[in-house]
Amino acid sequence: MRAEIKLFAGHGRPFGTAEKAELIGTSTETSGRILERLLDRPGDALALGRELDELVALELRDGVDARPGARELVEALVGRRRLGVASNSTRAWVDAVLAASGFADLFEVVVTAQDVAEPKPAPDVYLRAAELLASPASDTIALEDSPPGAAAARAAGAYVIAVPYLPGLALEADLVAASLADEAVADALGL
Repeated sequence: MRAEIKLFAGHGRPFGTAEKAELIGTSTETSGRILERLLDRPGDALALGRELDELVALELRDGVDARPGARELVEALVGRRRLGVASNSTRAWVDAVLAASGFADLFEVVVTAQDVAEPKPAPDVYLRAAELLASPASDTIALEDSPPGAAAARAAGAYVIAVPYLPGLALEADLVAASLADEAVADALGL
């Protein structure tokens, strides 16, 4: 989000929750089209995407704070469940964020939008991650923070736990929690 704020400021536009709500969880291609519209830069999706990538890379040098409860939850799950990441971001972004946040070695499988035919909200990333984890998608639990992600997980047949990135962001899920530290999340995961 720090990079998005800088991108918008560099183009003389404010960045707030409305803009974040439109961009959260979208694929690179989709976010490029959204950025074109929000920044009034038709035809510049690729250039805006590259600019955002560069800003993200700079921000990652300062590290990434995990969402509240994420570290404790993942550490509690390691060794009890097979863990994977199913992301709409590029491989480079996912690898960099996992490394910057100290999660790089905790997931057996990482699937990005680059690894499948269709990004979220299509179920492809979840179906591929489940396949690599040797688990039917219907036996998986997805933790999601965005509408495209929750839709993808649901379409794959996963049990969806939603922890909206933005307060009030509506997500279709089996369980909606305010935080990963919520006791209902631990209960749903059998902890």
